[in-house]
Amino acid sequence: MLSCTARSSFAVWLFGPPLMNRILTSSGGVCVPRSDQTLGGFSNPNDGPASAPAPFRMPDKRIDDAFCHAGPRGISKEDRPELFRATHAVVADMTREGSLRGAWKGGHDVSGHTFILILSSLLLLEELTPYLAQYCSAVLPPSLSASIVSWIPRSLRATKDPYRGERAGASIAATSFVLALVGLWLFSLVNTSLFFHTPAEKFSGALIAVVSWVLLPKGG
Repeated sequence: MLSCTARSSFAVWLFGPPLMNRILTSSGGVCVPRSDQTLGGFSNPNDGPASAPAPFRMPDKRIDDAFCHAGPRGISKEDRPELFRATHAVVADMTREGSLRGAWKGGHDVSGHTFILILSSLLLLEELTPYLAQYCSAVLPPSLSASIVSWIPRSLRATKDPYRGERAGASIAATSFVLALVGLWLFSLVNTSLFFHTPAEKFSGALIAVVSWVLLPKGG
């Protein structure tokens, strides 16, 4: 429950905009029309900014943050007419039909992927750590398991061995699934690190994830 609260506060809602959006706007980020948003009456057939002729693309003018908080569905004039009255005159006049969608520009965009992948991995590994020694002994050759088990402090090992007895097969399968899931998340984290966000944004996402994990209550 607390981990879900931490995740929601960071990425979904924190008495209004989530923490990541508050950091973004406080560091200079502004909401502007999406680069693939075209003027009313014209379409963007390839869903890419280069496919819409420049005269038919929305001007890069600041709009209300609510357009970015609304996500990909955007906001139409029928839904929130007051927002269009307060929006840049050129943008408001050119949004004749459909919805206006926003995108963040500038500011420090904390990597939400880095945050959730690291926090989720730490939470699962924390639950598995007491049983990793027994798991390795159950599924790996003795020589290999001995070298891995030696790295796990005895103070962290559980006295109960769930990998023996009638439910050994189910315990091994469940642990293997969780470890595979963590491996998939780490692969996704590598891809996020290579192709998205700046190093500072990835570092801040990782830092917030580790701090959140440290602050969460620990089991006995």
